[in-house]
Amino acid sequence: MTAPAAAHARAGAPGTQSNRGLFYTLLIAATLLPYLLFPVCLYVLPQSPASMPTLQTFLFLGAGGHVAASFFFYEDPEVRSFMRDGRWVRYTAAPIILLIAAGAAFSLGPPTLRAHATLAFWIWQVHHFTRQNHGILAFASRADGVAVSTVERTAITLTDLGAVLATLCLVTPLRATVLADWGWQIYATAAGCYAAAWIFFAAGRPLQHLAAAPLRTLIYSLLMLFYLPLFLFDDPFPAVYMYLVAHGLQYLVFMGFVAGRPRASLARRLGTLTVFTLAGGALIRMMQTPDLWGPWRETAMGLSLGIIMWHFVLDAGVWRLSEPFQRGFMAERFDFLRSGPRRPATGAGR
Repeated sequence: MTAPAAAHARAGAPGTQSNRGLFYTLLIAATLLPYLLFPVCLYVLPQSPASMPTLQTFLFLGAGGHVAASFFFYEDPEVRSFMRDGRWVRYTAAPIILLIAAGAAFSLGPPTLRAHATLAFWIWQVHHFTRQNHGILAFASRADGVAVSTVERTAITLTDLGAVLATLCLVTPLRATVLADWGWQIYATAAGCYAAAWIFFAAGRPLQHLAAAPLRTLIYSLLMLFYLPLFLFDDPFPAVYMYLVAHGLQYLVFMGFVAGRPRASLARRLGTLTVFTLAGGALIRMMQTPDLWGPWRETAMGLSLGIIMWHFVLDAGVWRLSEPFQRGFMAERFDFLRSGPRRPATGAGR
């Protein structure tokens, strides 16, 4: 970015405000949509012929689709050059090793190994979701010029711990692992962690920022509610997949803005992102459909989880805004990330 362009952005140019406003409108809509859609389709209009196809469409986009979208980074020349510059182990070798290991564990390992591997995968996956929540709070804080406090970080982290433990009880083969006899204790601990998160939320006095930073207060509140379905529903489908789809839709909003620059190649980049999302999402869906693979179904499942873990590793590096390249790259696409006045969040644990 040229110096005049940077100065123009910092001065609060109309384009900057438009970038910020559109991004947060889409992000909030993406967050709320699954929490409205699942109850309506499953409980209000369960007999509607459109209910399940609608849920399946959003599940496709929010699960495999968003994972595949992240591989767009390998197509971006700037990011690809960054990855090649002495970082091939992290961005190429390590993910391929993970992919092979996951395929081998599911193909050659006994059922007990598969059960424990699935448990480990879900722990990593839910933690990955919360890392994105931390990032969203940081984005909103930057937009409103408020630093994230220790209390706020702790509150979000405690929702992570509660969600990990509750998810293990709902959608993993817990009974086939060493934790088989600890199901209710794990779920009770999960509820305790989630309750503690709200204590920290209240301790940070979030409403005091409402007038000065309404956007940030709204987003912080939504992030605290992110895992609430785990403690409201007995059915694992809405309990887990509401937040899973919300995470994926949020990510697609992020990737849409990543693909939106440079403007000169906007159509091509958005088209490429769409191809990655749809084709890659379809591949992951096929790999997770056991009937298609016969005796290779466990191998296909393991490889699909390996692709998702590749996404975890890739994202943990590319979105690390504490690093200069990533910070500069993202600032070109999210104007409000450029340096500006920061005021500390008030409250306990600052």
